[in-house]
Amino acid sequence: MNKEKVIIVGSSGHSKVILDIFEKQGKYEIIGLLDAYRTPGEETLGYRVLGKEEDLPVLLEQYPDGNLFVAIGDNWIRHKVVMKIMSLTPNVNFASAIHPSAQIGKHVRIGNGVAVMAGAVVNADTQLGDFTIVN
Repeated sequence: MNKEKVIIVGSSGHSKVILDIFEKQGKYEIIGLLDAYRTPGEETLGYRVLGKEEDLPVLLEQYPDGNLFVAIGDNWIRHKVVMKIMSLTPNVNFASAIHPSAQIGKHVRIGNGVAVMAGAVVNADTQLGDFTIVN
C-alpha cells in the first residue's frame, strides 16, 4: 500500500506531537520538515529539516501529490504561516493529524490541517474548522 506523503511545517515542540500522531496514524509517509529558523539537515525525532516555506514550490514539484501540515502551536503564528504558504502554493493540500486514541463522534466534520490529540473527545455533530487544534 502506498502511503500519502506529508511535509511538516515547524520542527519544535508542537511538531514532535504531530510527528508522533502521523506515525501512529500510519496513513502518511513523512518526507521531512520545513522551518524558517533552522538549518537544512538538522533533525527533529529523526526527520530532517528540508528548508523553509519559500522552498515549498520546489519540494512540491518533487512530491506533486504531497500534503502539508502546519505544526505550529501558536494560533496567530500558525495563521500567518498558512497564509504565506497559500500565497506560495495556492493549490496545496493540507493533511489532518488525528491520533488513533481520539474519540470522534458521529457526523463530525473535520476541516483541513486539523490536529486532534491523543485522548481528545470530539462529540457528535461537531464541526472543526480548518487548522483547529483539539487537545
